[in-house]
Amino acid sequence: SMMGFDFLAHFSSRGPTPDGRIKPEILAPGFSLNSAETNEPCGTYFQAGTSMASPVVAAVAALVREYFEEGYYPTGVAVAEDIIFPSASLIK
Repeated sequence: SMMGFDFLAHFSSRGPTPDGRIKPEILAPGFSLNSAETNEPCGTYFQAGTSMASPVVAAVAALVREYFEEGYYPTGVAVAEDIIFPSASLIK
């Protein structure tokens, strides 16, 4: 089985790169995910690939942005004076 936190899907890229950088920089679940089935009310099926992982990464990026914009950084408690509007490169 290739499921669980200790596994990287066989189709995922791995590092290090030829110039020594460690890859991947970000991981998201993308193998054996239960997804909605089209044209089937309440139907589901298992999918794999970037079409499964990309929405997870986008959602996490949105939550990170919200954390800064609502003033949770650096204390973990919302403080109006700590509100930051992060750039896209900071979220990346």
